[in-house]
Amino acid sequence: VLQLAGTAARSGLPPSSATLDDIAAAVAEGHMDASTMWTSRRVHLFVDFIACGPGVIPTWFALDRTGLPSAWIPEWEALRSRPQRAEFHQWTVDRHSVGTVAEMGSMLDGTADWLPPFPMGVIDPTTALLTALLHDVGKRPPGGGVDHPHEGARLIPTILRRMGVENLIEVVSGLVESHLVLAQAATSMDPEDPATIATVLDAVDHDPARLATLVALTRADSVSAGEKAWNPWRASLVNGLARNCWATLTD
Repeated sequence: VLQLAGTAARSGLPPSSATLDDIAAAVAEGHMDASTMWTSRRVHLFVDFIACGPGVIPTWFALDRTGLPSAWIPEWEALRSRPQRAEFHQWTVDRHSVGTVAEMGSMLDGTADWLPPFPMGVIDPTTALLTALLHDVGKRPPGGGVDHPHEGARLIPTILRRMGVENLIEVVSGLVESHLVLAQAATSMDPEDPATIATVLDAVDHDPARLATLVALTRADSVSAGEKAWNPWRASLVNGLARNCWATLTD
């Protein structure tokens, strides 16, 4: 099924109705249980799937009708069709999250219209993609809402431990916890002020790879949210602060 998902996302050809019916039956019979399904190869195939850029969106939601994403990640179920609290969001929480990972995939493969202030090679793709997909996993009751970054960071260890990627728990949890820091600092503080730069760098433990991933995540998150979240003015503020942070950290 994971191989099918990747092929469908890359080719733009959705799974057939008969195949989706078979997948739904397998999910209903418990053959996709998250506690036993994950192996290192399946994690690789999953990451390969969510790296496919825009093609991941229709494929994910074709599979969503079978219940498969919630079988992969049980915490996902509470996000399905969940409305957003902020008015600038044009999509439900699950659609926004998949849109964010689709945008991240395009950024990583160089097809997004973006010139980062750092070499993209500094970013670990698996970390960036899993963080993009799960960055809003905390937007679920009862702890979702204003404090969703903290709630999401609390859930990440369970999800990644289940997948067998314990080595990514610290960095993904930290990025989920801080995924709003850059955007909030850029739009509410002076991007030239050393204190503003320090706020962002402290959030990423002064680590270049984490800073680069946070910058990429901020863009992917904002682009997926809609034009009210990513317009020329907001983009210039975020990009300006990102350049200042990268220069301060690497000069």
